[in-house]
Amino acid sequence: ETKVFTGLDEGLETKPDIVSICTPAEIREEILTRLPSSVRGVLCEKPYGLTQETWPFVVQVHYPRRFCQFHRAVRDGLYSMSPQSDHVSLYVWARRDMTTVVHFTSLAQWFGTPNLVYAGNTGEIPGTNSYRIEAGKWAVDFRNGGVAGGFMESALNNLREAIDGYAQLESPVHDAIISERWATRLVTGR
Repeated sequence: ETKVFTGLDEGLETKPDIVSICTPAEIREEILTRLPSSVRGVLCEKPYGLTQETWPFVVQVHYPRRFCQFHRAVRDGLYSMSPQSDHVSLYVWARRDMTTVVHFTSLAQWFGTPNLVYAGNTGEIPGTNSYRIEAGKWAVDFRNGGVAGGFMESALNNLREAIDGYAQLESPVHDAIISERWATRLVTGR
């Protein structure tokens, strides 16, 4: 059963064990510090926007491509290449704002490549938020965001398993902080 609350206090009175935070980054710290002891896990929208890594509960930053089965298969293919190539590159055609860029710095980090080429709004691959991962002669194109269904369920399952100690987080706060620093440099040029 889904319940809708009109305010944070009303929602927290229910003593939830998992919370999803989909607010602007500027108010997340206030929300995280007000969560009751019943909370064991948080799924936080990106960009995370904070530098604090440790909380009294598990925090997963929601980068949906990390939970998409097609992206996982591509990553597994990259990792199986022998020897692992330093020549893996991620080419991106998308807006150059923090919310968009942080998706791709996170994806490059997760794919294990420091080679992120941000081409802007136009390029060979048509569509919004399109990108290509290349390794030598091997390439995969993702058009219009590239996320297949089922990622939200996978993200929540991973969070539950991490809370119970059965799995590592696929998208931990530490990774989010690193990818957001990288995105900041790309967006601001500093």
